[in-house]
Amino acid sequence: MTTPKYIVRLAAASGLAVLIAGCGSESSPEAATPAPVETAEPQTQTAATNEQAAEPDQSLTAAGLRISVWDGNDVGGGRLEMSKDGEVVYNVTGERFELGGPGPSEGRVGLGEDITGDGIPNLVVELWTGGTVCCVDYLVYELAGDGPELLGRVSAQTGGRFEDFDNDGAYEIRIHDATFLGWNAGVEDSPAPPVVLRWDGLWYAPDAELMRAPAPTPVQLANWTELVESGEEWDRPGEFAPPAQLWGVALDLIYTGHPNLGMAFMESAWRADIEGREAFIASFLSKLNESEHYRAISRGQ
Repeated sequence: MTTPKYIVRLAAASGLAVLIAGCGSESSPEAATPAPVETAEPQTQTAATNEQAAEPDQSLTAAGLRISVWDGNDVGGGRLEMSKDGEVVYNVTGERFELGGPGPSEGRVGLGEDITGDGIPNLVVELWTGGTVCCVDYLVYELAGDGPELLGRVSAQTGGRFEDFDNDGAYEIRIHDATFLGWNAGVEDSPAPPVVLRWDGLWYAPDAELMRAPAPTPVQLANWTELVESGEEWDRPGEFAPPAQLWGVALDLIYTGHPNLGMAFMESAWRADIEGREAFIASFLSKLNESEHYRAISRGQ
């Protein structure tokens, strides 16, 4: 997926740097993405059950398990298989699998090491779900006992990164909230604010403290306001929508611990000669409340 133009323009204007890692096409984000299907009766891998060659595309051994994936050539024939002492103990199918999740310095993490901080080996499997807006999921397993346990499935949509952001020995996951993809703007222009998810022992949940950033200076706010007010979208004929930077800046401020400043920016950066500000802000807030990440973040602010 191409980095949204809104982010490129905003970064150029203010020094704000946001990284989006992604893949796939740029259609409606509402399209359903298929979940990996666990087979009731694991079968022996053959050319008839998988279009790939008999040999897996990737394999590793961790915690006494032989772990293999066939990537499926993006046609739904991908498979993840784990075996112990030559016997298959876990088998799921999906679009395309890759062992490990993106980590620091372009490496991969979750290849048998402990990433949750509880001393138990973990496995991360990246799954491309075949959805219409990139659509990457991360399957996080615990490798203990006789077989794996799926701790959680994190929907990253535009991709993510595993990193120990607070140096506590456990990895967090940095993704982007895709709630606003395609809302009043093309997908490539849509804001997608970063979210940091921490494993809390039960689930990966947003950590408002790790996402917190200093408030922008008055000069930065003035630059962003000028950028929004000068946007050509205000004067386009047909169905009206203001520049995506308007709610993009607001989302960045809200998600980094400055919700009041974010809402104040939306009001002040709205061009004075254009009607409909209050109705648009109400629509924005309604959309924002659809985000499970925002709801968790707002409880921590």
